[in-house]
Amino acid sequence: HSDLSQVMKYALSDEKRARAGVAKL
Repeated sequence: HSDLSQVMKYALSDEKRARAGVAKL
């Protein structure tokens, strides 16, 4: 399922962005 792969990659990048935001705070 390439769709699932896309979702996983999207969630991963989202987590990285969230962590970066927390680090800034």
